Amino acid sequence: MDKPKPVVQANSQHNKAEDALEQFTKQNKEQIPNGPITSGKFFEALSDIYVRYCDMSAKLVRHDKKIVAFSVDYETRKTDGLWSTHPCYKVHFSDQEILPFSISKPLTT
Repeated sequence: MDKPKPVVQANSQHNKAEDALEQFTKQNKEQIPNGPITSGKFFEALSDIYVRYCDMSAKLVRHDKKIVAFSVDYETRKTDGLWSTHPCYKVHFSDQEILPFSISKPLTT
């Protein structure tokens, strides 16, 4: 079985998926007032995670769209019959399309 790929985020490397997931989860609410993430180590880490997310999801096909930013915004979801609002990472493409994506799936699978 393959070893999970370490996640490098803002000058720190997480060898455990749980550590990386906890760090991303802590940062998502902090990112909302900062606006889109368009460059830097955090942008690169999110790009890597988005590529992993696409690779593992049969529904998503990575087109040759250019990723221009990532952001965090609140999204309403129904879980176990209850509606709630949670911060969610979103990817922004050069054609103005914005899609939510899961941080946890590519880190824990």
